[in-house]
Amino acid sequence: MYGNSYKKINSVAESIRQGSYKLPNSGENDSLVKRPTQPEENQMEDIFEDRMADFFNYIRDDNRELAKEYSSELSSMPGGFADRLVISESSGKSEAFRTNKDGRSYAGRMQFGDARLKDWSKATGNKPITAKQFASMSAEDQMAIEKWHLADLRKNIISSGLLNEGWDLDGLMAVAHLGGTTGMKKFAKGNYNPSDELGTSLQDYYDKFKRN
Repeated sequence: MYGNSYKKINSVAESIRQGSYKLPNSGENDSLVKRPTQPEENQMEDIFEDRMADFFNYIRDDNRELAKEYSSELSSMPGGFADRLVISESSGKSEAFRTNKDGRSYAGRMQFGDARLKDWSKATGNKPITAKQFASMSAEDQMAIEKWHLADLRKNIISSGLLNEGWDLDGLMAVAHLGGTTGMKKFAKGNYNPSDELGTSLQDYYDKFKRN
């Protein structure tokens, strides 16, 4: 139903990357973003992220069902939430592995622990794996589990109604990733902001990943 719209968004995104996109009915000098003809790569990434964030916020406010469809696509785009989370958690290293002082281990690109991997196994019917086993999986295989993880978080956030209260999807996704969906809901109610062993609080992650 929305295939043509999505193709148009991809086209706009590519134009943004190339620095050639202009607003409809704009003049020759009214480009969407004022910048040099060949901006630095990080500038282009920022522009791309901002345009996609603006589009998602528009459809979120206008149509929750459409938001469900597009949020999955936006998260997987270059510079989307998934990419940003992977860089934050492991610098993109699929073999990343660490063990906390309490004995709990976290592994892979998104630093999954045994508990979350058990959730995945139970939800999908796949054979249980440990964090250590996850660290030995290829990036491609890890991404399949990451996709389930993000979709599960997204489903819980959308059904909670928090987006209608003005909360940011990416911010809540980050909070749910760090503190679980129950922790995310407690955080949104207020007076709940624990930190992990590395000193990162739920509020820290919300502020880091929120789009608006």
